[in-house]
Amino acid sequence: MQHSDRRRLVIAAVFTTLALPALWVANAERGAEPSLGAAGLPAPAAGAPDTDSTYVPEGPVFLDQDGITAEELASTAAAPVQTPAAPAANEVRAMASFKRLGDIGACGTNVALAGTTLTVENVDNGRIVTCRAVLGVTVPDGVAVVLDTALMAQLTDLSEAPIPVRVSW
Repeated sequence: MQHSDRRRLVIAAVFTTLALPALWVANAERGAEPSLGAAGLPAPAAGAPDTDSTYVPEGPVFLDQDGITAEELASTAAAPVQTPAAPAANEVRAMASFKRLGDIGACGTNVALAGTTLTVENVDNGRIVTCRAVLGVTVPDGVAVVLDTALMAQLTDLSEAPIPVRVSW
């Protein structure tokens, strides 16, 4: 640290030490109750009695209208939800990417053994391709299947990779 930097630091510390208490004292209200003006509330009149609030909030607008009570509305509010079936033991839902592998029917995966024939379905558009799992393909984190570029082009536009897929074998 240079000598001029030390001098500036000392001057700033002394100024802060003297200025902050001086500003607090100058802006303090002498002998008054804390002000409500800062909160946006009107100050009570001098000598005004304390009031007890009797405010009771109204219920939600959509309840108890047209003779429908809250209980009736709650009993009819839940609609049945269709959920997809759970994946089978030989099926996973994951992400797929692509790489030029040299073998058009090849794919690399970390979910099945080498030599296994995989069926890969694009979840977004329903297109399906089949490939043969091979060794020696690096599968990046977050991706379960690396397809050959030609296979990926059959599933989707290459600019959309990685894509959500359903892989079965």
